[in-house]
Amino acid sequence: MNRRKLRTALLGCGGIHVMHAQALAQIEDVELAVVCDNKKERADASAARYGAEAAYDIDAVLARPDIDVVHLCLPHYLHASVAVKALQAGKWVLSEKPMATSLEDAQAMIAAGDAVGGKLGVIFQNRYNESSRVMRELIASGKFGALRGLRGMVNWVRDMDYYSDDWHGRKALEGGGVMMNQAIHTLDLMQWVSGKQALRVAGHVENLSLPIEVEDTAAFRVEFTDGVVGIFYATVAYVEDMTVELEAVLEGGTLLLRGDRLYQVDDDGELQPLVTAALLDSEGKACWGMGHQTQIADFYRSIGEGCPIAIDGRQGFPALAIIQTLYKASAAGKPMDIPAVP
Repeated sequence: MNRRKLRTALLGCGGIHVMHAQALAQIEDVELAVVCDNKKERADASAARYGAEAAYDIDAVLARPDIDVVHLCLPHYLHASVAVKALQAGKWVLSEKPMATSLEDAQAMIAAGDAVGGKLGVIFQNRYNESSRVMRELIASGKFGALRGLRGMVNWVRDMDYYSDDWHGRKALEGGGVMMNQAIHTLDLMQWVSGKQALRVAGHVENLSLPIEVEDTAAFRVEFTDGVVGIFYATVAYVEDMTVELEAVLEGGTLLLRGDRLYQVDDDGELQPLVTAALLDSEGKACWGMGHQTQIADFYRSIGEGCPIAIDGRQGFPALAIIQTLYKASAAGKPMDIPAVP
């Protein structure tokens, strides 16, 4: 007997929704049924391109019994409220990062997901890169001894054109700046590959070049369990987008993730390749990497097989908790404890 296809709605037709639409086209037993945006021209263009129905009202889509899954490709401030409504309506929900703009909203999303049996997923697609997975496995294996420290670097550029829409650069709507929007992926990888819990953060955020409500630069230190230290620097005040780096210093060696490539740093400082990068085969930005396809396919595999979602609300929480606590620590001028996953 043939299983009925899951019918999916993409909510939000901005740039990132292309990655979701392309991924869905590759998954059997899933149909992109509806694309929704309050800007009619965007919804209509997406519907024509992907052979889906155009819709313009989120609540109307959530009320439809023929929609099984919704993907949240919306501005940050809408993630939590729409996710909770969708979960309460019995939908599976896959939210782009960050899952929310506050820890309270993230906790409400987790609770709503729990109430319906764990139907919430959060996009952190870079965890699915082979380089990221191998880095985590090598650290966990003990091959290079105990982990001592980690260093993250995101040096990019954004100009005022980027912040000229109706939500970027606004604290209440975006929830933060470079850390909430760009560098959260690398910070998530830092805490994930470490295998440790983030306990405390000290540092500051500031604006070096952009007259916006949210930070364009952040520098901070994270204390993890077992004495592991993380140092992180992120900015969109540079002159071009440089390759992201994540370094892990272990007792017996150093691993360096540079973009989608993983290296071992030898005693002479030379880089020995461990994992090379796959070429981006989509219309998305290079910095989005290749992981959307794999994570979205894994999300639907979890639905089909009735197994837990790999990156659920609780997995999406730690990076957000570090960032939101950093903002408090910066304002207070002193280190702050990071809330544990609820």
